[in-house]
Amino acid sequence: TKINIAFLRFSLDTLGENFIYEEAEHLRDYSPVILCGLIKRLDKDINYYCYREFIKLYCSQWPLFPKSQREIYRKGIIKYQDLIDTRHIKLLHAQFLTDAVFCYSLIRKRHLPLVVNLRGYDLFHPKTRFFLQTVLPFISKFIVKSESMRKVVTSYGCPPEKIEVIYGGINTDKIIFKPRIPGENNIKILSAGRFTDKKGFDTTLKFFS
Repeated sequence: TKINIAFLRFSLDTLGENFIYEEAEHLRDYSPVILCGLIKRLDKDINYYCYREFIKLYCSQWPLFPKSQREIYRKGIIKYQDLIDTRHIKLLHAQFLTDAVFCYSLIRKRHLPLVVNLRGYDLFHPKTRFFLQTVLPFISKFIVKSESMRKVVTSYGCPPEKIEVIYGGINTDKIIFKPRIPGENNIKILSAGRFTDKKGFDTTLKFFS
């Protein structure tokens, strides 16, 4: 029998964030339900619950929101709590630190083990240090994608034993490896990503220069 867990993700986008849901599809011991407030794109048959009123809280300061909207938030969190109770959820898994901050009230009230993914965007958010201080007492484990990310989280005051490095995998059924033998002086290198500092294009250029 699989253990029921809840993924916390404000916006459900199985196309743009396919990496999250491919991970979910390959869980052997856990059965996840996604708790969200917005459905962007959905092309998978997954188990989810969407409290659509939460979209009214989405603003430039998200995951924080105006105090005038507290009643919407309170009602939505109650809905999440009811689902957690009826489905006997045993663990919460926030897909980004910002999702954990948004669901802080739920996390604080339910006292369930909490796993938080740090995927890059949230680690370099302007308020990351404040967010970490808020939710750190409730977090059982952080999952980061590299040793350098582990060092950043540790520098923010997180105990090292709470941080686990799990490298991102590649679906080799979709991206098939083909061995290639480059010709003399004819090696082409492709580095793809958004043009921001954290993507490390400068490191790539230094490495191959």
